[in-house]
Amino acid sequence: MDILSSLRKLRLFVYFTLTYPTNSHRIRAFRFGIPLVMKSENRLFSTETDALRFLNASGLDLPIPSLLDSIAIDGKTYTIMSPIPGSLLHEIDQISEPDLRAIVNDVRTVLDRLWRLKQSPSDAGKVMLSASGHGLPDPLTFFDTYWGPCASVLDCYFSMSSNLSIDSDNPWTEEEFVATHGDAIGAVSADRIAWVHRDLRWQNILVRDGRLSGIIDWKNSGWFPRHWQLHALRNIRVAYWWHIQNTYVPCGRTWSSRQRRIPGVEDAAILLLPCSKSSRTL
Repeated sequence: MDILSSLRKLRLFVYFTLTYPTNSHRIRAFRFGIPLVMKSENRLFSTETDALRFLNASGLDLPIPSLLDSIAIDGKTYTIMSPIPGSLLHEIDQISEPDLRAIVNDVRTVLDRLWRLKQSPSDAGKVMLSASGHGLPDPLTFFDTYWGPCASVLDCYFSMSSNLSIDSDNPWTEEEFVATHGDAIGAVSADRIAWVHRDLRWQNILVRDGRLSGIIDWKNSGWFPRHWQLHALRNIRVAYWWHIQNTYVPCGRTWSSRQRRIPGVEDAAILLLPCSKSSRTL
């Protein structure tokens, strides 16, 4: 065992000694009033450590945890970060409509700030790209495998739709895909690439005194077409808090919002987003 490996094991031992389990099997809280938490994940790349390191260094005023330390060992990454004060939105029994609207607007402000981030020249145009430069968990396999990075938005949608082809012996070509959905592809490809939180559910929203206090769980965030944030927010099963201002039809073509954020792109994105494995035309 080399010296660095021994030091990592020693640091991890100290952290485990200083912490105790919480209700979440992946999170340990620090003893003695130390304002830190330790979170583990079964991966060594595209981790929450990578995302927080990138976002903390962005210069943006974001209500997210501060990264203090991390240890990668035995196939796991342990991230030591600051906690965020407040209550999880899904744990609040009653919340007034004005407060919920204020929280929604606070989240929109955070999204607007995230959308100011720019890719490095070497990564320009790539999507499904994490802060570590790797791919991210694949939504088509319930996040069990990794996918990406994709060279472009077109490559992303083509790869996703090709995986749903009924005839595995005769999958459609990129030319067929473009010919079938040319207008929609043009619309989504024209949308800018942004940093997206892919799990913006109410258990990852913290509130305090009727306002947003923080957003947590950034491990699956990364570079995507900006409208991918809308894909997540359309899912009423996991983002009901957002839909106070929206009308939602699952896997439909009639989603609408009182405040449409990306006109001209949303309908095209819905068209290309796979809703069923039984339809080659999506």
